Amino acid sequence: MIIGAGAGLLTVIDAGSRWYAAAPGLAVIGVGVGLSAPALASVALGAVPPRLSGVASGAVNTARQLGFALGVAVLGSVFAASAGSSRPATAARFADGLTTAMTVAAAVGIAAGIVGILLFRRSAPTAEQADARISSRLS
Repeated sequence: MIIGAGAGLLTVIDAGSRWYAAAPGLAVIGVGVGLSAPALASVALGAVPPRLSGVASGAVNTARQLGFALGVAVLGSVFAASAGSSRPATAARFADGLTTAMTVAAAVGIAAGIVGILLFRRSAPTAEQADARISSRLS
């Protein structure tokens, strides 16, 4: 949701904006990525037995790379459709395309955060599971 909020801050950029108008949105996105990346890896590795940690790590990295590729493709298409890729570029059309793409990114980021919060359930391990984890770490 933090990354989505940062994308939302980028929607204020218009044709007359200076470079520093993007700084708050980019800073918030950076904080969101910095907070979510380690947590995502931790949750994935904590959800599998230690012998499957390589598989979980690979799955997380594959999903992250796939998300980057699809996100760039989708947002690039949204930008091009909004800015009009067949006409000569102007600052106003570029800003319109950026605003539309960042609005979509903000909506998807915030919605994904809400879905993640609703789906996250922390279950207490049973005594057997706790004993198994402790014994596997000691050996």
